[in-house]
Amino acid sequence: MSLTVQLPLFLEARMDASVQLQAYFYETICQDVAIDFRQKWRCLCFPPDWDFHDLVSQLRDTVVLEHLEELMFAICGCTTSPDRHDYFPLSSHLHTLQLTLIDVDSFSCVERTVPWPSHTLYLTSWGDSVIRRDVIRGCLQLGRLQDLVCLDIDGIEWENPGVLPSTTLPHVRNLTVDGTIIAMGDLMGALTLPSLETMFLSIYGNSSDHGPVVGPALAGLLRRSSHRNFGLYGLYLGWMLAENDLEQAISFESLGEIFSIANTIEELYISPEGMIDASCLMDLLCYDISNPARQLLPSLRLFQGCGLSEAQEPQNNVSHFVSFVHSRWSPENPETTRSNRAARLQTVTLLQCDLASSTKDQLQTCHDAGLEFKFFS
Repeated sequence: MSLTVQLPLFLEARMDASVQLQAYFYETICQDVAIDFRQKWRCLCFPPDWDFHDLVSQLRDTVVLEHLEELMFAICGCTTSPDRHDYFPLSSHLHTLQLTLIDVDSFSCVERTVPWPSHTLYLTSWGDSVIRRDVIRGCLQLGRLQDLVCLDIDGIEWENPGVLPSTTLPHVRNLTVDGTIIAMGDLMGALTLPSLETMFLSIYGNSSDHGPVVGPALAGLLRRSSHRNFGLYGLYLGWMLAENDLEQAISFESLGEIFSIANTIEELYISPEGMIDASCLMDLLCYDISNPARQLLPSLRLFQGCGLSEAQEPQNNVSHFVSFVHSRWSPENPETTRSNRAARLQTVTLLQCDLASSTKDQLQTCHDAGLEFKFFS
């Protein structure tokens, strides 16, 4: 059985006295249902405006929730002493937890209350709230995250760089993180993920005060996590590159190092901050069979770029985009088995990119010859 509680739209639109009374009765009835049938729920999803500490206190006499597998709830800034918080009942089959933090500055606010999952953890902020370093530090120090396979953290933010505890999560295969430059750099510097397969990283805010600190930290994570039985398959970098070098989270030098370490990548997604000149990126991705220093990402099969621009009209009708494609794909060349050749590029998708008309024509010719090419202006 599953229970998902949402505040009705008519209650959200008007919050006068009568509607507040309706909301109170609605919440009370839903809480009663959740409590009365607590041993039957497989999935429980509560709205972010519920007081989860109060709900947990109503479960203080419940020792075990044996069927619970998925749980979604929010915790607001604590108004009571953490040592007065009740423990959530033992949930040995809890598979997935989505925890939303609202004005939570200290990990002690959630340490006793939160039941930690065995597979997937979504840690998010809500509204103008952010996830602070103390919360991340507390999560990393837990011994109960060692079985996680998927870790998704949305909204980490703090102003000054600092050291987080070094943490190995041996089973995490999918990592998604969204936050500011400093927070992202600190977290990347702390993690070791030997089973990592896909990584989605995006940043917000300005990095000019501290420079492109994410690049070296990410390269270090990938180097520590290198394992012969696993390899990074997909990498998404959102808003890491910028037209202004001072606003970059990752420099092109660090990007080359990252590609050199993570040479198993088959799918690459790049979305910079604003529109950037694509020449450096395309040159970095061009595969040169005669130059070992320019043989990055030999397994690349899918590339998606957003916000890339040709700053100048291609000279001699040679485009950086087309050179990149031709270095990894040709119409007459099927899957290659030669060790010094790259895998055959299969898909190129360009979103909101500023290309010369001649470049578009040449890429369309590649499409007509078999390359899966998509262009969205």
